[in-house]
Order: sequence, then structure tokens, then C-alpha cells
Amino acid sequence: MSVYEVIKQLPEPETVRARSKAMAMLDAVLSPEWQSYETRWAPGEEIASMRDGSGNDYVIVFSATGVYAQACNHESPISAYRVSPPTPWPGLFDSLAEVFRSLAQEPVFEDSSGVPRATVCLWRERTDCAWRCGDVLVPDWAFHP
Repeated sequence: MSVYEVIKQLPEPETVRARSKAMAMLDAVLSPEWQSYETRWAPGEEIASMRDGSGNDYVIVFSATGVYAQACNHESPISAYRVSPPTPWPGLFDSLAEVFRSLAQEPVFEDSSGVPRATVCLWRERTDCAWRCGDVLVPDWAFHP
């Protein structure tokens, strides 16, 4: 399923926040060493995150300007690690709203070499009526190898 299909199905930001908090409560019981929701991640920002222990993860930042999310499927054919040196898939961050640019370069969302851990990036500014994503062209072979 492409990001374009996914963003059409995403609920409103407050629903995403509520569900993230609910999943964090389960995480607190199942994995007490991992904090998957922080209400004071940065001034005026909350963060939800997930790591599956196999190299896949996501982060969702909630702020007064809106919601920013990026996720990494380490086995994805559009992974940054498909080339050497690693680089994000073309277009992934190109049309990112200016208010979220600093998050795309946030060191905690990068690997140890400074490469963003992302195979998808999506966002929704407070004034948007729908989720948005980068202008990414993914060839058919990426979904049907």
C-alpha cells in the first residue's frame, strides 16, 4: 500500500494522538523500559514512537503547528540503505512544510551516520484539512517484486 493510500485513511490528528496515548499505556505494561509517548519531548511538543526490535520504527510529533510523522521499514525497497552511501528516497522530504523541516533533520530521528530513518514522511499542519506527504514516485517493482 502506498503512502498516498494510507494518508487517505488516517483519522484526524486528535484521534491519532488519543490512539498513540492508548498504545503507550499498553507499552508501559508490556515494555516498561521503553517510553513510547512523551508529553514534554520539547517545549510545546509531544512525541509518540514505536520500535519493533527488528529495525522498524516510527515517530509522531504533535505541536501547535500540527503533526509530523516519519517511519522506517528497514526492508523496504525504498530504504535509504538501498544505495551507498545511504540517502533518503528522492522526493521524500522535498515538499515537506517549512514548519516541520527541523524535525526531518532531528538527530534522534537519524541513524548514527546522520541519515534520516525514513521510508515514509507525512504531516498535517493545523490549518490543513487533510494529511500530506512528499512527492514520491515509487516504481511498481517496489510493491510487486
